[in-house]
Amino acid sequence: MEANEERITANDIIAIVLQRMKQETVDEEITWAVEKAEDIIKNYCCLFEVPPEGKLLWADLAFDLAQSGTGGDALQGSVVASASMGDVSYTFKNGENNTITAGALAENYRYRLDKMRRGLFR
Repeated sequence: MEANEERITANDIIAIVLQRMKQETVDEEITWAVEKAEDIIKNYCCLFEVPPEGKLLWADLAFDLAQSGTGGDALQGSVVASASMGDVSYTFKNGENNTITAGALAENYRYRLDKMRRGLFR
């Protein structure tokens, strides 16, 4: 990271997500979504922190996670639809038979994540 680039914090992303959701207060769903999005980016891309170039990716993924209702209370009342052992993954279905998984949302961002993973940001 260059000297003129500032480090992105979860609070920066929370502010963007709140603005997009037209909401003024932070709830558990937003906090969970921002933390989960950060974990997805750092784990997928093998990074210790999200680089400044990944700010919009982090905000987009967090917003989609918050809008999808995949965290916190959203999983209450849902059942396990499938489970894998090899690369441990679980899929849940809610009462309306809708699939709920954060990993499925991350798949929508694979192209953008791959750019960061391959070190194309400078």
